[in-house]
Amino acid sequence: MVLNQLNNIFLINLENQGKQSEEKKNGIIIFEKPNISPSVFEILIKFYYNMKNDIFTDLYQIALELVCRNPKVIFELEDFLKVDEDVLIRLLKSDCLRLEEFEIWEHLIKWGIENTESILDDDLTKWT
Repeated sequence: MVLNQLNNIFLINLENQGKQSEEKKNGIIIFEKPNISPSVFEILIKFYYNMKNDIFTDLYQIALELVCRNPKVIFELEDFLKVDEDVLIRLLKSDCLRLEEFEIWEHLIKWGIENTESILDDDLTKWT
């Protein structure tokens, strides 16, 4: 609780300092707090970024679990064919999708055709 309060205070002060500060170098705000030692400041910065990373990781896990329980939420979207390749790979690697394998393949083939440069000749007799 204390760290969370410190984090909020730190962010508010940083934001206010940025608005008031005329002293910027290459877009970097000069943040002077003589009552905070560099080691404490470093701890606050690490805490802030770790907290953000933890929140992102938690949200990713929750979203993945929801998609795994009901994969049609993703696979039947109009925009499914626009899903980023890395996202699709991570989803397939999760190995938790509640879809039959043939359904996954059908969706994957549609996605692949849409996202692959025209390498297929329309003349089916040339296919091997």
